[in-house]
Amino acid sequence: MAFNNIDEMIKKGYLNAFECRNIILKIKSRRMDFVSLYGNIKSCELRNFEVIFLAEARDFLIEIDEKSRDKIIFNIDKSKVKSDNELFKKLKGEIWEFRTLYNKTYYRIFAFWDSENKLQALVLATHGIIKKTEKTPEKEIEKAEKIRLKYFELKNRKNGKQK
Repeated sequence: MAFNNIDEMIKKGYLNAFECRNIILKIKSRRMDFVSLYGNIKSCELRNFEVIFLAEARDFLIEIDEKSRDKIIFNIDKSKVKSDNELFKKLKGEIWEFRTLYNKTYYRIFAFWDSENKLQALVLATHGIIKKTEKTPEKEIEKAEKIRLKYFELKNRKNGKQK
């Protein structure tokens, strides 16, 4: 799979903000060819899955302060290579949550799996909240489930047209 630029990779969900900053710095400092740089990065990483941030999840990350955002992204990246219920936990049905505690604040980003592609498992982040109660609000889980159902409906419709 070839990409023309970093923006295209972000839109396709292959990069998160942390990876983008690192790639931009490497390209600027070494004047490396973007495609070969991306190939080198992907071949060096042993990840269990890739994360795609849907619009509401991206908006949530943009709205919070930079240090909190960096911690959340760090924990998400860590969960890609290390199985840890403190970082990434199944909630109910097909809905999971990325969990971050930073500066006495509990952040949650809801997500679901798309592992139909046998070559690469994807986790789609739907939206995020700052958790204020002990129990995860049921309406947030339901919201993530509605987004999941809509995603697969659109995906199946698109795949049906291609056949």
